[in-house]
This record gives sequence, structure tokens and C-alpha cells, in this order.
Amino acid sequence: KVDAEGIAKGVVGGSTKNKTGGAGGKALTNDNTDVLAAYDKFFKDELRRKFEPPPGLGESLKGTFEVRSNADGTFTSARVVKSSGSREFDQAVLDAIRRVKLPPRPDKKSETVEFDFNMRDRPE
Repeated sequence: KVDAEGIAKGVVGGSTKNKTGGAGGKALTNDNTDVLAAYDKFFKDELRRKFEPPPGLGESLKGTFEVRSNADGTFTSARVVKSSGSREFDQAVLDAIRRVKLPPRPDKKSETVEFDFNMRDRPE
């Protein structure tokens, strides 16, 4: 039960009328799209950090990959959707995916995600 009297004392101009709580607004809600976009960026940043490029490969290599993003933050079933043309590059990306560890997903769901990864995107 909400202590309306106690709250009103601590809020300038506060009212004791609301005895059930909640203002009916969105102050404590979030847009899952933004949260998941941030989680996706976190994954890609971690993937770039874990990626160890094989020596002698060109900077223009790009592949499309798919991975199962699990609710607990693990990634499984990684596979190449569209090869970069370099087996070594594709394998290095798959190896990096296996090394990525993240906290649980903010939506507590699992899904399969597809993304592009190229040599130019990796950190310096």
C-alpha cells in the first residue's frame, strides 16, 4: 500500500489523494527497441574485440553470419550465411562469436540474429 501522507510530506506540492500508486505515465517504462539496439551494439563491439584476423587477408572481406542469441547472454548455433570468400576469415569470425560472453538479454528472450561483419569494422 502506498503511504500517500509520507510521500506528500517529502514532495513540494504533493497530494495525499493517490492511495494506489502510479502516475499513469511512462517514467519507469522503457522502449525495448532502444534497449535491444544497445544490446546488439554491445554484442558487435565485443565481437570486434574478440576477433583475431588471420594474417595476410584483405581489408575488403565481408561476410554475413547468423547466431542464436539466448536469453542468458550466451550465443550458439553460429553459422555463415554468406561467405566472405575466405574460409580463414569466416572461421575467425565464428571463433570470435564463441568467445563473446554477455550479460542476459534485457528482454529475457532468445532469438536468431543475422548480421554482417567485415575487416574494416574491427577495432584498431
